Amino acid sequence: KKAMQDRERQGAGQSAEMNTLYRFWCYHLRDHGPQYPRMYQHFQTLALDDSKHGQMYGLQTLFRYYSYGLERNFDSARWHDFQINVLKDVQLGSWYGLEKLWSFLKYRSPTAPWAALKPEIKNLLQTHSTDDAFTTPVSHQSVLKKPQPVESKLNPSAPSFEPIRRMQQL
Repeated sequence: KKAMQDRERQGAGQSAEMNTLYRFWCYHLRDHGPQYPRMYQHFQTLALDDSKHGQMYGLQTLFRYYSYGLERNFDSARWHDFQINVLKDVQLGSWYGLEKLWSFLKYRSPTAPWAALKPEIKNLLQTHSTDDAFTTPVSHQSVLKKPQPVESKLNPSAPSFEPIRRMQQL
């Protein structure tokens, strides 16, 4: 109640109390989600509303809830919501939700329950083959420049300078 009042007073995405509540929901619902459907609904609704106002923390905690919560207790309704909200996140220009979904798929147990991927999600995942592909949307990756080699006066044969040697080879 206190967090909701603070959110009303401060505005969407501006309340530190709401950030605390998002963290609580994220952790609590991982273990007790099916017992609290209204709590989950509030979590999802407020996180999406904050994201529409450019504040992404609530949505990020929602995605953490999905990725870790579904690992513990798979629920096809939550899996559906996860995918729908990833698509909304991508429309907002963020790749955080897609990265969490990709990580969930990559690291989940092979014996874990499963449900089909939406075709739109499949298409997005086909354009991302590694976890570092999420740092920049694919359409913008081609304009990035390769890092320029750095001249160093440090001992280049020292084992701790392996990254510098690799950069110089680019």
